[in-house]
Amino acid sequence: MEQARQLTGIKVLDSVVDRLIKGPGPKKNPRYRGYTDPKLSATIHKLTGLTLPELRMHWHMQVARDLLRYTDLPLTEVMQCCGYTSMPTFSRTVRRWWGVSPQHLRILARNSGDIGKYAR
Repeated sequence: MEQARQLTGIKVLDSVVDRLIKGPGPKKNPRYRGYTDPKLSATIHKLTGLTLPELRMHWHMQVARDLLRYTDLPLTEVMQCCGYTSMPTFSRTVRRWWGVSPQHLRILARNSGDIGKYAR
């Protein structure tokens, strides 16, 4: 899914967002080590008020909502796009975050009535 990308002008934050857009990569890939760097985490917290794991969770849950709303992707593909490998874990996380199952979130998001409503 093509992401609408606006730069913040803050290099470190833009770098983190770029990593999030690229999606999950191999866990042993050195370029993902930055996610646990304490200095990076502290900087992100100062800029956003969120810890790096919280920012990542916000990002993935927004992507999940948008994919469920604007695409007909099967739930397994939405799950994978959000970096999950287990449907029960993905469903549980969506339910905790949005208060409903992924299937119900798809229905609610499509019926929300705002601009950009899903066209069938």
